[in-house]
Amino acid sequence: MKSGRVERSHSPAQAITEAVLLMGAASVLDGATGYEVTVMPLYVIPAGLAGWHAGRWAGLAVSAMGAVAWLAADVFSGHPYSHPLIPYWNAAARMAVFGVVAVLAAELRRMRDRVSAPGDSDEGVTEGGSFYRLLEHEHAAVARHGRSVTLAYLDAGAAGEPFAGALVDALQATLRATDVVARPRGREFALLLADAGPAAAAVALERIRESLAMLASGHDPAPALAIGAVSCTDPRCSMNRLIQRAYQVLYEAERVPGQVSVTLETIAEAQPVG
Repeated sequence: MKSGRVERSHSPAQAITEAVLLMGAASVLDGATGYEVTVMPLYVIPAGLAGWHAGRWAGLAVSAMGAVAWLAADVFSGHPYSHPLIPYWNAAARMAVFGVVAVLAAELRRMRDRVSAPGDSDEGVTEGGSFYRLLEHEHAAVARHGRSVTLAYLDAGAAGEPFAGALVDALQATLRATDVVARPRGREFALLLADAGPAAAAVALERIRESLAMLASGHDPAPALAIGAVSCTDPRCSMNRLIQRAYQVLYEAERVPGQVSVTLETIAEAQPVG
C-alpha cells in the first residue's frame, strides 16, 4: 500500500531530526535578515512536519524549540521594545501558533490513517481484514501519538441472525462515529474504540451494556451476552497481545441469560500474555 511506503520513508526519528534542522536553519536565516523581514512560514513547516510524522507531542516539542529559536534571533537582532516582557509574550504567542499547526497535522495524519483501509460490508459492519488493518493503524497511533486504544469482543450468543442484525443497529446507534464494528467470525463481533483509554472505554461500554440489555430483554429466549475489552495504554504493547487478551477476557466472562456481562482490563505494561 502506498501509504505504508510513505510511512517507512519518514520514520518519527527521521522526521524529528529533519524538523530540528529546519528550525535551526530558520533561526539562522531569521537572525541574518533582522526583525524587519518575517520568516514565520519557515518555523511553521517543521512544526507541521514533526506533528504529521511523529505525533502531537513531538510536534509540540519542536514548536517550543522554534519559539525559543525565534526569541533568540529576535533578541540578537536588536529589535527595540517598549517593555522587556514583550519579546517573551511574542514567543509564547508564536509557540501557540506552531503548536496548533503541529496538533492539526497530527490529527489530519490520524484521520488519513483511519480512512486508508476501510471496506465495509453491505450491512454496515466492517469486514474482518479491513478491521484488523484499522486496528493496526490505531495501534501504531498509540506509539506515534501517545494515545490509547480499546479493543472489545462481543459474544452474541445463539440468538440467531435477526437478533444479530438488531444488535448491529444498537451498537452503531450507541458508538461514536470514529468507532468501528466488525464481525470477524460467527456470532462474535469486534469493537474498536479509537483514542479511548480505560476511563473513556468504561463509559462507552456502559452505554453499550445498557443498550444491549434493553435489546436482549425483548428477545425470546433472552440471550446471554458477554463483552471482553482491553485498553492498551503502553506503546510497547503488541497488537497480538491486545487481541489475545481481549479474547481471553471475553471467554472468561460469566454468561447469564437476559443479561450483558462486561469486563474491561488495561494493559499498561508490555508483559507476556498469561
